[in-house]
Amino acid sequence: LTLYNLQMILRRQARVHRMLYNQIYRQFEKYYQPVRQRRLKRWNALLKIHTVSPNEKSPKLKRFVRKGVPHKYRAKVWMQLTNAQSRMENSLGLYQDLLTRVDKDFKTLEQIELDIHRTFPDNKFFKDGNEDRKKLYNVLIAFAEYNKDIGYCQGMNYIAGLILLVVREEEKAFWLLI
Repeated sequence: LTLYNLQMILRRQARVHRMLYNQIYRQFEKYYQPVRQRRLKRWNALLKIHTVSPNEKSPKLKRFVRKGVPHKYRAKVWMQLTNAQSRMENSLGLYQDLLTRVDKDFKTLEQIELDIHRTFPDNKFFKDGNEDRKKLYNVLIAFAEYNKDIGYCQGMNYIAGLILLVVREEEKAFWLLI
């Protein structure tokens, strides 16, 4: 068995694995799509009659959230349930102020710069040169400035990155992170 033959066998196995995975995924999607549509209709109806707020103690809302918030409403519901929306509205300009401060800790900036490249490296939104990587950098810097006691911790980039993937706006991601 030569190295070339071994590489060919591994490539073939990888192709078969991808084909099986795609087939299983399509079957799952076929089953799950009606469930998703039904949940979206229910969320539409719920949001017409309920206001989503951090003080909301409705068992119905709790059940809906536990089953999953549809992507269409996820950013809005997260912002409202965590009270991030009202904190953001009550602190207009704070996020930009945190970004423009000149007395930032050099070690923190350096650590964020190192970790930013490791954040979801296969995700298209965080590839080199993508705008979302800069957004993530800004969110992490603002957090480190806002909470100097914590600053930046390794692994925080994944939490902030996930939030950013959902809300798509860096200031909202910052308010959800804090």
